[in-house]
Amino acid sequence: MKKTFGGILIIGLLTMMACKKDNSTPTIPLQTWTFKSITYNTVECFADTSTNNLNLSANNGSAVNINGYCALACYFYGKSLPATGGTYTVALVNAPDTSITATQVTLRMVFGGSLNSYMSTGGSGNETVSITINNGKLNITGSGIEMAHYYGAAITDSAALAFNITQTQ
Repeated sequence: MKKTFGGILIIGLLTMMACKKDNSTPTIPLQTWTFKSITYNTVECFADTSTNNLNLSANNGSAVNINGYCALACYFYGKSLPATGGTYTVALVNAPDTSITATQVTLRMVFGGSLNSYMSTGGSGNETVSITINNGKLNITGSGIEMAHYYGAAITDSAALAFNITQTQ
């Protein structure tokens, strides 16, 4: 009886060890944004230096994109990504750089080219994104961010944006 119980115990332990999850492989965070009930999966997210600000772009080559192109860009004031995490206020994308502070971000989505782009409106001043930094890479999360398509000065279409992207490069 003792031998049978010992054999069952050993087999059980070996089975448990074989099924144990390997925690050494890092998990890739969910990289998506949702706009107008369509979820876009991020292919890569990289920092792209421009003249007045640093653009953290999330690109997507999914077949659901208009004309095969889609991008979500987060613009930070200055010439560098935020050095610390925290809560950043979403500002109107057309605001001049001189009026955007170091704790604000503007957002732009482009579908198929510059004529089909949506920009953050700044909402009522209470829209925010959360930024965390891990190993020097930014993770940016936001929801309920009002994005509008403009024709001249008039808003022709708007919807809420939710996203969770992590810098990959």
